[in-house]
Order: sequence, then structure tokens, then C-alpha cells
Amino acid sequence: MAEKLLVVENNADYLKVAKDYFSSLPNVEVSFASNYQEAKALLPKYNKVLIDIFIPESKNEKLGKEGKDLLEKFEHSLKEKKANCLIDVIKQNEPLHQSLLKYAKYVLGIQSKEIDNNTLDAIVKKMDSTSSSLGSETTFGNKDLLYYVTFCSPNLEIYNTQLENLENEKNKNHSPLGVNLAKEAEKLNIPFVFVTDGHHHNHSPLGSAIQKVFFPGKMMLVMDKGHGRKDEQNFWKCAYELLSQ
Repeated sequence: MAEKLLVVENNADYLKVAKDYFSSLPNVEVSFASNYQEAKALLPKYNKVLIDIFIPESKNEKLGKEGKDLLEKFEHSLKEKKANCLIDVIKQNEPLHQSLLKYAKYVLGIQSKEIDNNTLDAIVKKMDSTSSSLGSETTFGNKDLLYYVTFCSPNLEIYNTQLENLENEKNKNHSPLGVNLAKEAEKLNIPFVFVTDGHHHNHSPLGSAIQKVFFPGKMMLVMDKGHGRKDEQNFWKCAYELLSQ
């Protein structure tokens, strides 16, 4: 009996490469979907699926409520992780910690024994709006603070890159609706692998973040690094091999 595989991909060039590769495989019946709604309707008919993370919600490629809600949830998670990362670094430097507490007290009227997410958010917003430093009681100005926490925490730079890339995707009306499709596959006990192309979309950091946020502890993400690119047959070969494990 032929294996039934669904490939979810909206890029025409990548689809052509995928079709060329899968047409050469014996005993594999392959169908293709180019948007979330189409893929969701077809999914129950297949027993394996390769899913692009960022896909249009429908044929008209407009971002609907489901896509917007998913983006909002993902963005909130990234911002929370970034804030926690900042706070961890700040608390490791007591002079900086105390300077921020003084800034919060005398500039913002916020009295607190330690920096939390809400206090830090208020400080950053005030600095962004006034270009102010932390004050004469510290050598840490606004730019110095940013440099310090970035130097002390490489994770911060990663979160900044992820948020920047996510904003770019939002501007294109893209949403990681492949996540919702993957959750549908899980409900139906259909094996799946995410296939995304960081070379084309510049969202490789987003791909790994999405996996950690929505599918913690699971290894199922295929990136182009080390596997070729989506416009190369080796990429689809590696993705299919991982799916078949």
C-alpha cells in the first residue's frame, strides 16, 4: 500500500523541487497544499505531513483571527523571555540593580525592593521616550546599559533578533500557522516534521523559538543549515528521512 504524504508549502519554486524529488520515490502518494485552510481540510486523509511554519491562512493570503492570535501569543512569549533574561543579568550586578531601583523611584515614582517585569518595562519605555540615562549616581547610561546586558547575556541578542524577524513576518502578513496544523496532526496521531527555510525568510532563529514555545522537549524541526536549502532536493530528502524515523 502506498504511503500518503501531505506537503504544506506556499512557495512555487520550492514546490517544484519537492514535486521533482517525491515523484522519484516508489510507493509514496504525495499531495500538496499552499495555505493553512487547504492543508487543514486535507490533513485527515494522510498519514504523514511535512509542514512549512510560516504559511498563508487562506488563498487570498490575508491574515485572519487565528493567525493574528497565534502571532500575539508567540510575540508575548518572546518578550517575556527577553524581560526575564534582562532581569537575571541586572540582578547579577548590584550597582546596576540599585541604580535602576533609584531611577524607578525618583523618575517614575515606583518603589520596589527589586526589579520585576513591570518595573523594567516602565523604565525602558521612559528611556526610549526621553533618551535619558540612569542619572548621575551611576556610570551606566542608556546605551551603556544595553551594551552591558548584551555582553553579559548572549541570549538577549538572540531574543532581539527573534523579535525583529517576527516583526518582519508580521509586516508580510505571515503567521506561524504551521504550529496549529501540527497540533491538528498530533490529535490525529499523524507524524509531522516542520520544514522551513531560513535562507529565504531569515527566520531560522524563529523556527527554533517556535519549537521551544509550542513543542517543548520535542525534536522535529528541519532547517536548511546542514541539510541544503528548500530549492535543493537534498533538503526534502533529509526532511522525509527524519519524518520516516
